[in-house]
Amino acid sequence: MYGADHLADREVALFCEGEFDALLAGQEAGNLTATVTLSSATAILSSRWYAELTHCHTILVAYDRDAAGEKGANRLLSLSPRFRPIQVPHGKDIGEFYLKGGDVYHWIEQAIQIPTHNCLKES
Repeated sequence: MYGADHLADREVALFCEGEFDALLAGQEAGNLTATVTLSSATAILSSRWYAELTHCHTILVAYDRDAAGEKGANRLLSLSPRFRPIQVPHGKDIGEFYLKGGDVYHWIEQAIQIPTHNCLKES
């Protein structure tokens, strides 16, 4: 799992679909969350890496807005209620959101503060 070394003692993790989105989210909001990726929407979270998440009370899942991203996100979301889906307000992924002027820090900050039952906000 790319970025797993950032998980130590972090209460919030953010799963992105790829390395570029993980790097960007980490650059923009690394003080809010440990940003990780399995590298693709089709990758499976192994029990070894799942164990690294046991101390995280919130695990945000920000996969791409497409069929593969939805399928991959649903796979993660089925693991535990600690996994919460979030979507960028506009664009296909974090990179496109950022390139179109989106504030990644503010988006992640808001997602962390939203109660679990209301964590997927449509824009």
